[in-house]
Amino acid sequence: APLLSHKMGNSSGGFEGRMPNEEDLPFLQVLNDKRCLDWRNSPDSETGKSLSAEDERRMKREQGCLPVHISSNVFLSDARSAQKIGRLKHLGIAFVLNVAGKAVEPPNLDEYHNQGIEYKMLDASKETRVLDSYLAEAREYIAMAREQQRNVLVYCKNGYDLSGLFVASEKMLLEGRKVLETVAECRRLRGNDFLKIGVYQENLIGLARKTGLLGMESERFMTLPKQEQASFAFDPVKARSVLTGETFGRPSSMGTTRSHSSAGSQGSMNSDITNSFSSSVKSMFNSMGSSMGSLKILPAKKAKITNEEDKIYVVVLRDPLCLNWRNRPDPETGEALTLDEQDKISKDQKNLPVHMCESVYIGSTRAINRVGRLKHLGITHVLNLAGPDAVPSSMTSLTEAGIVYKMIATEKDQHTALEKHLAEVRAFIARAREGDGSCLLYCKTGSDISALFVAAEKMLCEGTHLLATVAQCRRLRGNAFLQNESFQEQLLVLARQHNLLDRCAEHFLNILLGDKIGHAEDMPLLVQ
Repeated sequence: APLLSHKMGNSSGGFEGRMPNEEDLPFLQVLNDKRCLDWRNSPDSETGKSLSAEDERRMKREQGCLPVHISSNVFLSDARSAQKIGRLKHLGIAFVLNVAGKAVEPPNLDEYHNQGIEYKMLDASKETRVLDSYLAEAREYIAMAREQQRNVLVYCKNGYDLSGLFVASEKMLLEGRKVLETVAECRRLRGNDFLKIGVYQENLIGLARKTGLLGMESERFMTLPKQEQASFAFDPVKARSVLTGETFGRPSSMGTTRSHSSAGSQGSMNSDITNSFSSSVKSMFNSMGSSMGSLKILPAKKAKITNEEDKIYVVVLRDPLCLNWRNRPDPETGEALTLDEQDKISKDQKNLPVHMCESVYIGSTRAINRVGRLKHLGITHVLNLAGPDAVPSSMTSLTEAGIVYKMIATEKDQHTALEKHLAEVRAFIARAREGDGSCLLYCKTGSDISALFVAAEKMLCEGTHLLATVAQCRRLRGNAFLQNESFQEQLLVLARQHNLLDRCAEHFLNILLGDKIGHAEDMPLLVQ
């Protein structure tokens, strides 16, 4: 511990003589060691191969081309780039969040106003418990931008540290990723200087612990003999392998078989996951104004859902753990996913377009220009749901390939998109099916407005219930799928109209919030 304290205290803003939580030390160790989360040591997210020298040069250029896209609707930059209004407009950024206070306030605030860009300032630079004081306010601002299908820029002086803490927190909670995986991905997008200040790392790890996104491996780590724990101070790469589950997260303590399906180890894992769900859902209920004891849902201050029963589904859809695909067993074997299986699924989710249901694929504006891949997948129809801003640059190539293109401008109908356009979308998909083809639905990210219509089509086509549909879609496309709250509510209304609400939801939450919490035998019902 003294060695770690010395290593992680630093002149650029370390722990200032404070001793971190002992259980957090392994994670802080991994975050601070330059080798552990170095993006250059990670394989290409699409091919799975090691990065070439050319790939590294390209990614380094992209990391420095600010603002950088970090997660759904969220960009990150330094104070200087926040003043480049032309670039902000080009990226669809209509909301700017300064988290470092007056010191980095842009001189051209009037220009923001003239260009229709909203601006908000949080003076979080003098706080040590940053997230406790400001995260809720920052996430509310981001959610406002997301609901309007606009992008938000979060910035501080250098675009690495304080703003890095906020965007990493949003990404972790939105996508349900574990903390080390979140930081590794952010460093791939922004560079290895991302979130290097110790006090901000502590904040993020504390949030991960509260929301069940730290990982169960840390508790097992603390049960090791002190001498073995100390060895990790000299080998952070080994520490990373433990904390990400490559050792303790495997089915057996050191192997790769599925022997953890025995009652003892499986029960321990189930209890951990159940308690994580419980903590996270309780937090969500508190934010919605719920009475925990009786499950009587009280009207939330800003809730758009008025039906009391529907609020149960809203909680489950918005909780970062309930429908997290990583927590769900393999649909064929019923076993918990190994890390190798999780890695494979994660790569498949990013290899757009992704097949979602019969004759239907989902993609992004980037994927639409891969005409060769579209032909390989048998895609004959393409539907742009994001309007003129997402028109493909490969329009000529689409026409030459015989692919039918259609655009439905939904950007002005964000709160009534399903009601106004579902029939037209389904008719276009039906035409593709009639011709033995497939239809690609896309928007800018492949996770927002296109996700709403894909989920609606899958739910109606297959007759699956609401929560099961979204859970399956997140397994196929990732946990960022359908995080827009307005879109969630529209899908919920559609499910109720077609009698496709999961009637066990109230019982599901009674288990989460009642006396049965922590009992391993309840896990199959939670998963179901």
